[in-house]
Amino acid sequence: MPALKSDLKITIEMNKRRFSLNCVRGPWGRYHIKRGRSWSRKTPDATLTEIFEMCRKWAVKQPG
Repeated sequence: MPALKSDLKITIEMNKRRFSLNCVRGPWGRYHIKRGRSWSRKTPDATLTEIFEMCRKWAVKQPG
């Protein structure tokens, strides 16, 4: 089976810490989310709004 290419890649870097998401768009308008090399267990699929909300929450939690 060939590897899926990401339709969307988001990387946030703060204070030498990095958070990356690779998202593959499904046929129903939601995205399957990968964190690093594995699929996300916490949020396996989400809308674009939910993805950016997750990234914002991570950035707010970082010390700095």
